[in-house]
Amino acid sequence: MLAAEHVLCYLRGTWNQTIRYSRDSHEIPNVLWGWEDADWAGDTDTRRSHTGYILMMNGGPISWKSRRQDNVSLSTSEAKFVTASLADRVRGRFIAHSKHKKRTL
Repeated sequence: MLAAEHVLCYLRGTWNQTIRYSRDSHEIPNVLWGWEDADWAGDTDTRRSHTGYILMMNGGPISWKSRRQDNVSLSTSEAKFVTASLADRVRGRFIAHSKHKKRTL
């Protein structure tokens, strides 16, 4: 019951915070874009890098992730390469799913 009260309190305090998807005149509709970044050796205990990305479309996020990498990178470039490949795999899956969906309609 305490957890339900906590959720209701959270919803009451954040009712006006939303994710909006729109086709504004300054954006080209249905274009996938995003950011990615890595923090080389950000975890001082394990020396593992932190990785994160966000993919956007029509003014709102469609996929995001932030986590510690599974491997120990030897340089900033390697940590960023791991992040870029992770984001690219997700982007590729999204594009493949979108193309498959359009063909079946």
